[in-house]
Amino acid sequence: MSATATPSLSAAWSPRLIRMVSASGIFDPLHDELIAALHACQLHATPRTVHSLRIATRKLGAFLLALQQQHPRDSSLRRQTRLAMHELKTVRQAAAVVRDLDVQRHLLADLAASARSPGAGGGRLQTESRKMDNSLAHRRRRVATTLSETVAALTPALDLSLQPLARRITHLHPIPLLAIAKEQSQCGAEELRRVLLRRRAAGKQGLGSKGLHAYRKQTKAVRYLAEMETGSVLARELATDIKMRLDAIGRWHDLALLSIAVKAALGSGSVLANTVKAARRQALQLALQAVLSPAPHPRKETGQRDATLHPATAA
Repeated sequence: MSATATPSLSAAWSPRLIRMVSASGIFDPLHDELIAALHACQLHATPRTVHSLRIATRKLGAFLLALQQQHPRDSSLRRQTRLAMHELKTVRQAAAVVRDLDVQRHLLADLAASARSPGAGGGRLQTESRKMDNSLAHRRRRVATTLSETVAALTPALDLSLQPLARRITHLHPIPLLAIAKEQSQCGAEELRRVLLRRRAAGKQGLGSKGLHAYRKQTKAVRYLAEMETGSVLARELATDIKMRLDAIGRWHDLALLSIAVKAALGSGSVLANTVKAARRQALQLALQAVLSPAPHPRKETGQRDATLHPATAA
């Protein structure tokens, strides 16, 4: 594949198929989802509740960013969305360490299960895996005990930042959610192209880990925006494609974090460190392949022209 080849959107995208979606019809369910996630995490910071909280903050943040971009001249709305996005990020970052530990324990269990073999090497790997898991579990218990209290302490400021937005959004016109997702997807492809060109100019091949990270940051919100447009086949295909790419990058990133933790706990010469290193290298190649592979050709879609969705169906 050439250095400038990037995932692209098909000509099947058509303005007449872009529906106008009620802003409050999107915001209200996302807001409710966030409140439920906050309360659940305050009660007990389980892997499920922590993950749900982070997803809820990402989804609402993605929508607020899209709303901000849709009204670039509204300085009051821009200030309100920026404040709310800051509070959402603060909550999400508070749960990041616990979530990373949950993911690392899951990866560790998968690696240990897939690498079971007779002999000294296999035995050492299992022993080191158990030791590492005990270390991660101990750290997880320690940080999780304070997470619920931290989330409870951060919730009032977050709620305060969202109250004026909830009132304001009811008076906003419907927005072309799928068109915004398409535009952000194209921005991600452009960023990917720029990274590839810079690396080629420097005599380097491929995308590299920094390029992967830049692409992930640029396109992370696209999936959530596309998933919010529930009435579109094109949106569903876009969300599925982006999720596949980001999942591949996410696995590589999670293995990179696990590699750092294993080296710190057991040393770089341990069997587990070498196993994680090999898995990380393989994940990097798979992530590069996923990102650089062409986007699937979306099917033609029939739909209403500029149909406005009511709040009950827009979520």
